[in-house]
Amino acid sequence: MHAALPTPPFSDPVLIFALAMVVFLVAPLALERFKVPGLIGLILAGVLLGPHGFHLLELDSTIELLGTVGLLYLMFLAGEEIDLHGFRRYRGKSVGFGIMTFLLPQVVGAGAGLLLGMSLPSAILLGAVLASHTLLAYPLTLRLGLGKQRAVTIAVGGTMIADTTALLVLSIVAAAAHGQLDLLFWIRLGASLTALVGVIVFGLPRLARWFFRHERTGSPTTFVFILAALFSGAYLAHLAGVEPIVGAFLVGLALNRLIPAQGLLTNRIHFVGDAFFIPFFMLFVGMLIDVRVFTAGLRAWLIMGTMVVVALVTKWLAAWIAERAFGYEPEERWVLFGLSAPRASATLAIALVGYELGLFDDVVQNGVIVLILITSFVGPWVVERYGRRLALHEERRASTPAETPRRVLISLSNPETAGALVDLGVLLRERSSSDPLSVLTVVPEDGGRAEERVASAEKLLSRAVAYAAGADVPVQPLTRVDQNFATGIQRG
Repeated sequence: MHAALPTPPFSDPVLIFALAMVVFLVAPLALERFKVPGLIGLILAGVLLGPHGFHLLELDSTIELLGTVGLLYLMFLAGEEIDLHGFRRYRGKSVGFGIMTFLLPQVVGAGAGLLLGMSLPSAILLGAVLASHTLLAYPLTLRLGLGKQRAVTIAVGGTMIADTTALLVLSIVAAAAHGQLDLLFWIRLGASLTALVGVIVFGLPRLARWFFRHERTGSPTTFVFILAALFSGAYLAHLAGVEPIVGAFLVGLALNRLIPAQGLLTNRIHFVGDAFFIPFFMLFVGMLIDVRVFTAGLRAWLIMGTMVVVALVTKWLAAWIAERAFGYEPEERWVLFGLSAPRASATLAIALVGYELGLFDDVVQNGVIVLILITSFVGPWVVERYGRRLALHEERRASTPAETPRRVLISLSNPETAGALVDLGVLLRERSSSDPLSVLTVVPEDGGRAEERVASAEKLLSRAVAYAAGADVPVQPLTRVDQNFATGIQRG
């Protein structure tokens, strides 16, 4: 890697934003030509443009803010996209995988830390660093249509168990380092977590139902409400003594049932995340990576190598145990591993606190950066490769009558109810279906007025088509002229 250029980083905010947009456009397209996930292109761009690369962009408070927002948005999507019916069905497996993917790195990492000469608190915190992970490759599963697949479902649930437990270990070690690990600490922690879950999981859905009843479906205000709930929940988690990502995930879970799987609101949520927030998070992760740590001494290489090997091997073992215990396919094991392998902000947050407490030195910090660098490439690559195989396997799997794609037809006559009926049709339509949503109007045969009624019907259909286009759903407009409405619908 070349040394930082003497030219100062871009300081004009318009130019910085323009450069970021060009990166979001070009980097994924360039990498995908070589069969490499586009997310890796964004991370690579962050490495090259950041302070440890050509220093064209400064890692300032603005980039850090947008990166943090992207992480919170990603965790919200994980909670909002999770199949709650599938989660209930696989909740035991989610808990089991979460315990395995936390416990194996925690125990083995702490043991490795002791062998490397660390103190007991430092070794325990090193285990927490290796046990935490980030759903960096989760957007890839959404693009592949695997958001509700059983392996992805238990990976998302297991991630929150592993990360929450790792962050609790951080809180406990930090309290012990400050001499505050007493009965009052445990009471305060338990009370704050109980209050957090009560407010978000039980209080937020009530507020959301009231708001959605009084606000027009698909209006921009509903999206603003989602953002307000997301960041308020994240801050409440911070006040409760846990990482904001926990609050963001809980908000996604709380609103899961109230946001239709397809529709204008869902389309806006994913569009803004995929086009803006999540790319900024990937760019932020890349800017944190300092490849100069590879020039460190032998002890640094030993620590870095140990951290990377323990992190990857233990996460793979957890996925392998899950595959054997749950009877999953090999592709599902690799998807589990690819989702649980990457480390990013949660890992970095634990490491930074450990550094501030004097439990970690510069060598461990460099090791964390190397860990983020390697796992940020390994995870998305594995999910991209084996996720495609899993998606093909899911398509070829024999379907039951209940899984057969359904063609949906809705009949419109009243412009005031057309939007709500289109929303209902979009909700009923299978996401994976290639069939368009059929929208029908029946015009009564009325002598000379038939042409006038057909023109009015076409206007109504055009508004319905434009409305459904906002949800990225294809529409087939139909008009039938008949003496009987029921017969016209049947003919349609």
